[in-house]
Amino acid sequence: MNLQYNSDNKGKTTGVLIPRNDWEYLKNKFSEIDLEEKQNFDFPD
Repeated sequence: MNLQYNSDNKGKTTGVLIPRNDWEYLKNKFSEIDLEEKQNFDFPD
């Protein structure tokens, strides 16, 4: 998995970018992620 980390100007990690294929794999492996995503996030198609 090739993760990219976002940091603020003080070097504190503020986010992580997960490649789409890896995200789909994780959602398939852990079904609760898909449910959580559908309930709490609005992703563009």
